[in-house]
Amino acid sequence: MLVKKLSREKKIENRLKSELQENILKDICKNSQSGYLSLTRNLNRDRITILQSVKWLIKNGFIEEKYAQPNHRKSKRIFTPTEKGLCYSIAYLDANIDDTIKHVGGESELYKYKEFTNSVKDYEAREQFMRNSAKLVLDLGNFDKRGKSIVKDDKKLFQLGLASSLTYLTSDKNFDVEKFFKNQSMENLKKVLTKSELNEIKQYFSDLVKNLGLMKNSLIKELD
Repeated sequence: MLVKKLSREKKIENRLKSELQENILKDICKNSQSGYLSLTRNLNRDRITILQSVKWLIKNGFIEEKYAQPNHRKSKRIFTPTEKGLCYSIAYLDANIDDTIKHVGGESELYKYKEFTNSVKDYEAREQFMRNSAKLVLDLGNFDKRGKSIVKDDKKLFQLGLASSLTYLTSDKNFDVEKFFKNQSMENLKKVLTKSELNEIKQYFSDLVKNLGLMKNSLIKELD
């Protein structure tokens, strides 16, 4: 069943310790060429202070340091968010979804869902789906030391993220469900999930509608 809980091996072990760490992560998620110079300029802090926070973020798997040109060791060093850093930024730092998802590369477990996410034209709906999914990933806390997701049942996670987001969005009387699933977004959803998995989501909403109807009737009876 879709509502069956995923195994929860552990909660996310590390939370950011300061506003500066949060601002550094947000800046790195926003900019593709973020380095020490741009961080000191954008955040108006000295290099030593930035360095201390950057080291903590690297040690705890939120960002990684790379060469701008991997084959040239003399090129400048830049910082990029890990999967853990991306999820944290989306879930808790109110990061711009479109800026952040640009960092998701083909080698990432998150990449297979990127096409579907980009095809949802309603930004609020897309944002809600991404934030819910990111919080689910962080709640599981399954990351290796380098911040890479090691969630074992990522499809189930995707289903839960989608179902919980749609449940939230449909509480808004102005939500346009046809717009959410219009054209390309539905085609891309079919690429991600099998017919059986889509039927699980369908059954989830059938059960939800049934239970909401029972709740409505019970309230009407009690309040009359």
